[in-house]
Amino acid sequence: MARLEYRLWDQSGEESILYYYSYMKYTEIAARMACDYFVKEGRVYEKDSTFWENGLYIIYVHPEVDEQNQYGEPVYSTKREVVLEIREFKECTNQYPLIQVYPLNNMDEMAAFLQGDRYYVGGIQWEKTSAETDEDRGAFVLYGIRAKGE
Repeated sequence: MARLEYRLWDQSGEESILYYYSYMKYTEIAARMACDYFVKEGRVYEKDSTFWENGLYIIYVHPEVDEQNQYGEPVYSTKREVVLEIREFKECTNQYPLIQVYPLNNMDEMAAFLQGDRYYVGGIQWEKTSAETDEDRGAFVLYGIRAKGE
C-alpha cells in the first residue's frame, strides 16, 4: 500500500493537494496513473504529469473547463466488481455513446486494460483516445474512435 495524491498544478509552479488516499494498492495507483482524466465531486481534471518519490505517488492535474461529468450512475455496478465503460469519442460534443460495459474481477485486470492503445469491441477495432477515473460513479472509462479501415 502507498499514498496517492492528486495535486493542482499551475504555471507559476504553485501546487496544492486536491485529494489524497493514504492507503491505496499499487495496481489501483497504476490504473489511475494510466488515465488522462479524473472526475470527482462533479469536476473534471486533466492529467499534466505523474511523479513518484519514496512511496508517495502524485498525479498533477488542472481543471478541464470544457468538460462536465454528465453520466450519472454507472451503467453496471456492484460493490464487488471494478467497472470499465467503453465509450465512443466524438469531436465537438460532450455526448459519448456507450459501446460496452465490462465488470472486471479486480484492479489488476483494470490496470492491464488501460495500458492498451487498441482493442476489439463488438467485432470492431477501436483506437484509444483517452482514459478516465470517474470516482463519482465508481467506474473507469475508456474513450476511443474506430480504427482506420473499420
